[in-house]
Amino acid sequence: MIRAAALAKLGDVGGALNAYADLAQKHTNHATVQVAYAEQLLLSDDREPLRLALAQWRRVAAKTRPRTARWFRAKYSVALAHFKLGDKMASAKLIRYLQATEDLAASGLEGEFRDLLERSQ
Repeated sequence: MIRAAALAKLGDVGGALNAYADLAQKHTNHATVQVAYAEQLLLSDDREPLRLALAQWRRVAAKTRPRTARWFRAKYSVALAHFKLGDKMASAKLIRYLQATEDLAASGLEGEFRDLLERSQ
């Protein structure tokens, strides 16, 4: 993790992604590793890493207890990945669903969800 984070800080995006991908593959049940990989992928503006970020954040959400801070963060990140991939409709749909079914005020990300919804419409 330290090596992958150092590569990211040094601006070696490819090296950081490769290091995180290796860690994520080796430590499939280590939440911190999975989240770090997902975060690094979501920083990209390129389609392939963003598609991988979408899948990775979905995995994180699926393996996380619902309504926890990590789960809300994963849901937000799924919506953001949709947005960055140009699928604003999917982003808005997910956020509206969460607004209807969850207490987003308790998530600590209510403002971020609201801002992303506005940008997605």
